This record gives sequence, C-alpha cells and structure tokens, in this order.
Amino acid sequence: MYTVAKKMSSVLLPIILLSPMISYAETNVSFTVNQNQKTEIKSGIVGFNAPFVFGKQLDKRPEFNALGQELSPTLLRFPGGTLANYYHPTGNGYGIKKNEVKGWGVIRSAYNDQKKETVNALYNYIEHSKKIGNKTLVVANILYGTPEETLFVIKELKSAGLEIAGVELGNELYFGEYRKKFPNVETYIKKVKPFAEAIRANYPDLKIGVIAAKTTGEAGGSVGSASFANSWIQGLSKETFYDAYVVHGYIDDSTCNKLLGKDFDEAFRCVNNTTDVIKINYAKKLEENMQGAFSGKEMWYTEWNIKSPQNTAGNTLAHAFYITESLMNFNDYNKNNNNKLTYATYHNYVSEGYGYGTIVYDRGTDKFNKTAAFYVFNQFDTLIKNGAKNIASSINTTSTVDRNKFNSQFFYNTDGTLTMVYTNKTGGDIRIGDITGYGETKGTMSYVVGDKPYARFGWTGFSKKYPKNLLNVEQKTEPFNGVIKGPYSTGSIQFSR
Repeated sequence: MYTVAKKMSSVLLPIILLSPMISYAETNVSFTVNQNQKTEIKSGIVGFNAPFVFGKQLDKRPEFNALGQELSPTLLRFPGGTLANYYHPTGNGYGIKKNEVKGWGVIRSAYNDQKKETVNALYNYIEHSKKIGNKTLVVANILYGTPEETLFVIKELKSAGLEIAGVELGNELYFGEYRKKFPNVETYIKKVKPFAEAIRANYPDLKIGVIAAKTTGEAGGSVGSASFANSWIQGLSKETFYDAYVVHGYIDDSTCNKLLGKDFDEAFRCVNNTTDVIKINYAKKLEENMQGAFSGKEMWYTEWNIKSPQNTAGNTLAHAFYITESLMNFNDYNKNNNNKLTYATYHNYVSEGYGYGTIVYDRGTDKFNKTAAFYVFNQFDTLIKNGAKNIASSINTTSTVDRNKFNSQFFYNTDGTLTMVYTNKTGGDIRIGDITGYGETKGTMSYVVGDKPYARFGWTGFSKKYPKNLLNVEQKTEPFNGVIKGPYSTGSIQFSR
C-alpha cells in the first residue's frame, strides 16, 4: 500500500517513485479562448453512488470520514443502485428481508453484514452526510418497498437538515431479472405512480426521476431487445408525473481485458481507444435510443464507469484519463444542451475492489486508500467550490498534436485567472505556445505522470497477477514552464494573470 504524503493544490495524492523516464518527441499546441463565453459547471456532476458502505461499520472509522470530507462530494446517491431494490428503512443495516434475497451475491452479503449493525444504514448515512454537507439523491425501493417507506426516508433526511436533490423511482427495473414483476413499462408506471403521488402530496418541490431503458451500456444486467427498450421509453414519454429521466452507462472493456495475458501494451491501447469518451461523445450516446421522448426533462446519469475496470484499467492512468474526459464531456454536453444533465453519480463512492471505488477499503491491511478517481474528482470539485466557470476554447489548426490523444478544457476563475484541465496520452511532452484571448502561459502545474497508461496509483486488479508490468505514477506540483510532461499525464495548469 502507498501512503499519502504531499499536497497537490487542494488534492492529496500518493507519492510513488517512477521508473526512469523515456525520451519522446515533443509536440506543439496553441489555443484560442473566449472569456466572454462563460457557462456554469453543474455541481451535480461531481456525485457518487454510495451503496453498501453504511451497513458495514466502515462509516464509523475516522479515516473514512476524513477522506469523505477531503473529497467533498456534492451529491451522494442513497441507498445506491441494486441495493435500493431491497432496502427498507426499518431494521438493522439496510433492512434487507431474508425472504426477498435471492442467490448468494452482493445483496446476500449485505444481508449478512447487517447482523453486525445496531441501527439502520439511513442513520449511519445521515451522520456521515452531516460531516460532508452533500445533497442526497434518494432511490425508492419500488421492487419490495412502499410509498410510506420512501416518505419516511425523505422525512428523516430533512429532519436531519440534509438537502434532497430528488427521488429516483427504482433502479434498473427494466432488466430481465425483474421481468416477472415488470413485464412491460405499463406495469412499471402503475407501480411507481402511487410513489410519485405520495411524494408530490407531501413534498411538492422535490424532483422525481423515472428510469429509462437502454439497449446497451449497463454493467449488471441486460434489457433484452431494442423493441422492449423502445416501448419502455415511448410509454414513459406519454406520462407527465415526473421531472427527469434516469440513465446508466458503462463502457464495455471486456475485449481489452482478454489481451492482458498476451500483450500488456496492446491491452491498454485497447483501453484508451475504447474509453475515448471525447471521440465517441459518450454523454450524447446516452440518448441514442431515446428518440426525443424526454424533451424538456432533466437527465440524471446516476451510474457510470468502465464496465469491468477491476480487471484492467482500475486505479491506473488510463482510468484517470477516462474519468477526466468524462467530466469534460459532461461539461460540453451541458453547454450544447441547456444544462440538461443535472446529476451524474459515478460508480462508486466506497468499494472493497480497486476497479470501482473512489475510496477503497482494503481488508487485508485494514486501511482506506485513495484511487485515481479520487484525484480526478477532487480536482474538479475544487474548481466548482471556487466558483470557476467553463469557457469556450479551441486548439488552433496549426497544432501538431493528435486530438485523439490530447484533450483539454479551460475554466475561468473568480480572480480572473484561467485553469486548464488536460489529459496527455501522446506518449511524449507537449509544448504550449500562445493562448489567444488570454496571453499568459506561465503559472503552476499540478499533475500525475507515468511511463505507460497502466502506471498505477497504488494497488490494482492486475497487481498480483502481472508483477512484471507494475509501474507507478509520480505526482508533481511545480512552476509551469510551457511544457506538459509526458509520456502519459493528466492534471491542471493554473495560469498567472
């Protein structure tokens, strides 16, 4: 395990020695910015799905609460994803009932964990959120719960002084595993309307989201046919009882995972190509089969990640690239779609595996560790908390840089300075020339850098299996001298006035 040792802006990162740097050719880039075109960064895009952890005693640990305060998430989703379909606000832990549990998966584990708890997870969550100051996106238990239970959760959160961002009516109930209870969208609508009516009657200002089926892009199940997904969407489009539609998306990296044992470099070239969210415009892709059904409604993107990062990309530079470019993509999507994407909750907040968690609990060492995701989200959260605005920018056509391997976004700070967030996947250094519309190219640079995209922030899913391929990232904060360091890096540049 690594230890935290050094401050990077407002971000604490692991300090790990890097293998000797390789010499690469330098490329050149210059920019044009328009400081008159400022747009809000939606604070809700720095959010996290937060299942399981509040029923495992982990929230009682001071170090976990300290990391949560440092990460300072704007939004947490409670009680989380699949877990929400089994959660009850009475009983210890997550209140899961034995007769409702099937199989021996994560829900069964959560059921077993709750025997160690003395209170409901709701109250553990409330105590943690009081320390963090986050809003809550409540997920109603539509599968086994009641409207009264959802109202109880809302009441308890509000009584504790916590702000509620909205209520999702269920989680992924269009999956095949729920088909007996929800054979079509009509059965879903019939089931959720009493929940919506109860919420409106008691809390008329709370926003309500319904779940929109997608044919691809899910991590834990299958929708089935395109015709089923389309009929689900069209059925919801005829209703008016909700404010937002909920989508989930996971980029499928399974092909890349299969390459690890053959060629590590090729596997991560595959990861970088597969997860190039700027190139594929993933936020826009979330609407690929929506057919304009939700015009005038907000979008809530309440689960997103790579599909199986625990096998390949998790906690590596490649994962940091993916998360950074996803947040850039959300900003660009909102600029072009009237801030339609209100919330995005990454999967997930705390994990016991190194592919998904922003904070990871390692049972072997009994320690909490930060991941690549922690670094990226903390960087964007700092911009939001400091009141930064997204501004229009473009790379000049004379640039020699490969646009599929270098991405950037500029932000206007309240003191009149600019910050640039970037990903450098070129394999070498990048020299910045002019910034037309601003002028100054000096400042301070905070970044993480490695020799390969699989350079890691600490433990990864492949650490034990492929010890010969282990490389570590190095974190630096230093005066910016016009050069973005390579071979592979991501970070931010705070330009001077």
